[in-house]
Amino acid sequence: MKKFLIILSVIFLCGCSNKNNLYSDFEHYNLVDKEPKKVYTFYNKQEKNTYVIADITLEKQDEGGIHGLFYNVDLDDYILLDEIELCGDSTPELATSDKYTYFYENKLYTLRCLGNSLIEYDLENHKFEKKELKFSYNESEDLDIKYIEKVDDNNIYYIATIHNNYNGELLVKCSLHNYICEKVK
Repeated sequence: MKKFLIILSVIFLCGCSNKNNLYSDFEHYNLVDKEPKKVYTFYNKQEKNTYVIADITLEKQDEGGIHGLFYNVDLDDYILLDEIELCGDSTPELATSDKYTYFYENKLYTLRCLGNSLIEYDLENHKFEKKELKFSYNESEDLDIKYIEKVDDNNIYYIATIHNNYNGELLVKCSLHNYICEKVK
């Protein structure tokens, strides 16, 4: 029985130290009192994945503003995966609203810098792929993207205006496969 307890203790301790070592290269945060924040949880291969977007401008002493993309690794323990620049706009809605921070399945879409920064994150636990989305538009007008309307498997929908034309907003559908946008009737 003693041998069994010793072996079990060694296995338990090794398992814990491997988990700690796995995240040792990351900055760790306790986000319990952090507001505003947006929490998103999804399941991937029966594994719970929780991500948080929170303002870390003060912690980073950044004048332009920064949101952090965090991954939950333990009770009240989050690791910083990436910093999302705010370009001087520290509106709380940027972190919490689906208009600017939109989770869809295992992806995160962010809209920052007055529509000039469109980013897609492909999330897998503490790993992620990040790419800037560059869309083209078939029409001759330039679009000013205002906010995200919704996302589906194939497209992202934005509310936009035509540059230098103040005749109202329009819905634009942009393909996540060929990166071409078109007006939605």
